[in-house]
Amino acid sequence: MIYAITGEVIQKTDKYLAITTTSGVSYKIFCSAKMLANITAGITTTVYTYMSVGEDKLDLFGFLIPSDLELFEQLVSVSGVGPKSALSILDIAETKSIAAAIVAGRADIISQASGIGSKTAQKIIVELKSKAIVIEAASGGVVETDTREVYEALESLGYQRNQIRSIVDDIEKGLSVEEKIKRALKALGKQKK
Repeated sequence: MIYAITGEVIQKTDKYLAITTTSGVSYKIFCSAKMLANITAGITTTVYTYMSVGEDKLDLFGFLIPSDLELFEQLVSVSGVGPKSALSILDIAETKSIAAAIVAGRADIISQASGIGSKTAQKIIVELKSKAIVIEAASGGVVETDTREVYEALESLGYQRNQIRSIVDDIEKGLSVEEKIKRALKALGKQKK
């Protein structure tokens, strides 16, 4: 997987740009119209990429910032949303606003994207609403995954809420629920000794 390409933009169209690296290899990278509006031919830039593998082709899709790439990857993980549809979603607003629309359940905003109907917009919301990257992007930073699940899991194992609170508050933010439970169990185990 190619994560990023740095080089000179040698061509720009309304759908893609071409970048030549210092090794002399040129890449055709499909981008959103919003991103292309911020790129000028002749400049050197870094583009974060997603490689789409089809039966008869390999396509690269590019983004100026990693959070755009991460949201794009979440969007294409939804069945029925291909890379070009995901790009059209990224064109409707800034990443933070799109993520906020998903978290808020605003199918009317998502369905403004070209080729995205209300059913597909609803499906995107249902599948992505609880995903950490969408929540992070919507908040503009890293947010803690729902700690209620951590509390419920530990309480079901017989731990008291006050014991759990003292441990969970010290666990670093941004971890998955499963990782938080593992770390909490380890810390709670040390307390018993």
